[in-house]
Amino acid sequence: MDGAGLTQDIPGAGPPAHDSVLESDVRRDIAIKFESLGGSGHGPEFAIFQQHLGAQSDGLLAWADLGADLLTGALESRFDGVGLEETTIAFAPVHSDEWWTKDKRYWMAMRSFLKTDQVDTDQATSQACRRLQSLRRALIADLEAGEKIFVFKTLYRNLTEAEIDRLHAAVRAYGDSTLFYVRYADDGHPNGTVEAVKPGLLVGYIDRFKLSRSNQLSSAPPISSWLAICRKAYSVWPGESLECLTRCVG
Repeated sequence: MDGAGLTQDIPGAGPPAHDSVLESDVRRDIAIKFESLGGSGHGPEFAIFQQHLGAQSDGLLAWADLGADLLTGALESRFDGVGLEETTIAFAPVHSDEWWTKDKRYWMAMRSFLKTDQVDTDQATSQACRRLQSLRRALIADLEAGEKIFVFKTLYRNLTEAEIDRLHAAVRAYGDSTLFYVRYADDGHPNGTVEAVKPGLLVGYIDRFKLSRSNQLSSAPPISSWLAICRKAYSVWPGESLECLTRCVG
């Protein structure tokens, strides 16, 4: 579930060799406009995609795995108590050399980037909590600023309309922010489709995620599919146009 094996997950250290420097810069600068709200089932997938394009992916939920109901509850409470030691559990997953944390209320299982052979449980908890509190403040500031597109996906099923509406409302309670919910493509919405459903809500349709609904690893990560819907989402987002970004980069 983690993103530690990035170079194993994604063949190659960067964009394909035939890409121009300009195109690589455009891809990176588009990816920077997005921030992951994690996901249910391989929550770090979008953060790994951003890293592949050279974009930072260190938000509070970038490496988090949590369901839509838990995310919505956390947003509605403004992540109250996240990063406090009494609500945080540090643990080491099987076959991992890194501490992870999870919140007792919202699950939020995520990487700490602390090695088990370098710090003990108490030290990991203390250091991870300081980081979580800082990231909590940063995420709230980003949500209030409304200058990013916030991405959420779930591996196992498409959310219901009611679930999407509640999640959208929770994001919009902070200000003029945009939720980009990514779901499975269907006959009426082929891979790459992006719909502007209402102010602050974009819905993207993708053919597959890195893992299947039964947790089987794809033969290759869906980098091109993610890039296609991010380009479209950015092009309809009420900010700087894709054409302007292409002209100005470099």
